[in-house]
Amino acid sequence: MKEIEEAIDRLPLEDIRRIAQWLRDREKTRQGECLGTAYREMALDTERERDALEWSEGVIGDIATDRPDVPR
Repeated sequence: MKEIEEAIDRLPLEDIRRIAQWLRDREKTRQGECLGTAYREMALDTERERDALEWSEGVIGDIATDRPDVPR
C-alpha cells in the first residue's frame, strides 16, 4: 500500500483529480448495477410483490375514504 501512496504522491494534481473522478463514476456504476440486481430479485419474490400490492391498494383505499371530495 505504501508503494501506491508514493506513486500517487508523484502524480500531478490534475491526474489525481481525474483518477478520483473516475473512481467516483465507477462506484456509481457499481452501485447502480447492485441496485438493479436487487430490484430484479425483489420482483421475482412473488409473495413479497403480492404483499406490496395489497399494502399499496389499502393505502389508496384509505386515502380515498379520508378525502371528503371523493364520492363513496
